[in-house]
Amino acid sequence: MDITLVNIASKTTYDGKLVNVMSTVGIYSLVACLEQAGVSVDFREYFLDFEKSPEEEMAEAAAFFRESADIIGIGCHAIHLPFTIKAVQAIKKAFPHKTIVLGGIGPSIVAKPLMEKFKEIDVIVVGEAELNLPLVAKALLDGGKGLEAIGGLVLRKDGKVIDTGSFPPVADLDSLPLPAYHHLDVARYPQPMAMSARGCPFGCPFCSLSAFWKGKIRFRSAEMMLKELLVLQEMGAKSVFFADPCFMFDMDRLKQFIAVIKNKINMEFKCYGRLDLVSEEMCKLLVDSNFTTIFFGLETGSDAVLKEIKGGFTVADGLEKIKRNRKYFPRVEVSLMWGFPFETLEDLKQTIEVHNYLKNELKCVVQLTWFQPFANTKYFDKYKHTLVRHESLSAIYDRKRSRAQVLSTLDDSGAYDYTISLRSMIGHSHVYSLAKDLVDENPLIFPDFYRYQTPDLDEKIKLVNAIVPS
Repeated sequence: MDITLVNIASKTTYDGKLVNVMSTVGIYSLVACLEQAGVSVDFREYFLDFEKSPEEEMAEAAAFFRESADIIGIGCHAIHLPFTIKAVQAIKKAFPHKTIVLGGIGPSIVAKPLMEKFKEIDVIVVGEAELNLPLVAKALLDGGKGLEAIGGLVLRKDGKVIDTGSFPPVADLDSLPLPAYHHLDVARYPQPMAMSARGCPFGCPFCSLSAFWKGKIRFRSAEMMLKELLVLQEMGAKSVFFADPCFMFDMDRLKQFIAVIKNKINMEFKCYGRLDLVSEEMCKLLVDSNFTTIFFGLETGSDAVLKEIKGGFTVADGLEKIKRNRKYFPRVEVSLMWGFPFETLEDLKQTIEVHNYLKNELKCVVQLTWFQPFANTKYFDKYKHTLVRHESLSAIYDRKRSRAQVLSTLDDSGAYDYTISLRSMIGHSHVYSLAKDLVDENPLIFPDFYRYQTPDLDEKIKLVNAIVPS
């Protein structure tokens, strides 16, 4: 094989219960583009096992990478990045001749400092990689000739870190081959992800997606989406999650998509919604087309905070739209956050009131999470000097406490309460146990293991603990 391409993921079960049903989609698109370019791919997924000890996990990782191609590409999210670096260090120590290429949103948003800090990394592909990763693979197979001429890379040459500049994003998404779903295990991922568009023009100051996708939105055609859904349906998928943040960006496009898939696809769907775009007509259209779940980012119960982070509507406007959606959708999920650097104690009290109303009155599934830093965002640039590790974050650092919290949210069917972010509870605590030294020494590279300073923190924690089990 020319390249071993690895997706770092989290185990889909915890204590015998299903806690993660969704696959990523980007890695399968990369495999398809590499194969189309004539590059032979040894595709694998490494599943971090929250129930393994650190020693067991690292031994498992060593065995996983032992038999691999001389070029190893690894994609991961920010939560998995510290473990990925630990694995890369072990690979390079055992096999110094192997070339390590990192990609995905985790490495992309901290590419240069990551490369400068960890000499074991050879190349980082920044942003979407369908067009330039095949070029990178072929250049490396040819001894590295022409690598510096490929845009969108941060690489190491003669001991120096080099940024090769930008690489244009895929202008026509329909020109890409269908994702290589022959590698997808539908039994493991009963709700695969799909994306009908890339990019987000809204530029929320706390979100890293705009930086990753370069803001501009690009759409796939309804016909191409139908082809992809037919493949997933034939593989046995019963449900699909549309993971693009602007799925409902254009009503005419949405109508066209629904018309194309009507009577051809027999699956349930989940999608992201936007409170500044959703309408009653849109709700009826989606529900009549087997969309059963919609996710909204209200983010706060305070108008002052809402105006600062996104604007465009008030909390009352948002709640009214959620209430209308609740009449149509069997399941409505809502995200709320607390702990903004500029949030007052009164702001948080308003958010908790909204949380209780959404959960108890509207029967929504509500996620209340401590506002999390992401590198390469406007807020990170502004507030990164305030990063802290408070003792109340011990669920992120303490495996025993995180296990107790997670198990308290799971029912016998494996369903869970979004009030606690499972991603923080089990993902962060396990990764931290594997790479404590890296996280402690590099807060600006691994900031999502930290939080920003916020006024009246101790009082806020008391309020949050009253509704979130500790």
